[in-house]
Amino acid sequence: MEGEYIISVLFSVWGGEHGMFKRGREGILVLTNKRIAFISKTDMDIDSWKREVDTQVKELYKNKDAIRVPKTYTLDMLNSDARYEKNVIIPLKSIVELSNEKKRWAHY
Repeated sequence: MEGEYIISVLFSVWGGEHGMFKRGREGILVLTNKRIAFISKTDMDIDSWKREVDTQVKELYKNKDAIRVPKTYTLDMLNSDARYEKNVIIPLKSIVELSNEKKRWAHY
């Protein structure tokens, strides 16, 4: 999408039983200025994934802020991963209502 950029990426997000994150799948939650995506099938290699998760956990403990834009997961990768049927891509303009629920972070 023209003019699109990544705002935040969360790695190792686990899905629940209902809604966008159903069937207990692990994935990458990506927010851009034009869409939100839950990527459960990616071409990203496992070593890069593990490094990003480690970095994310350190940042969360240090700053308590999950908003980050990793260098290893790019808009090109998102566009490539969007081709997989398992992944969920939702244009922001189609979202009618949002709510939030505070959850505690898991500890390793």
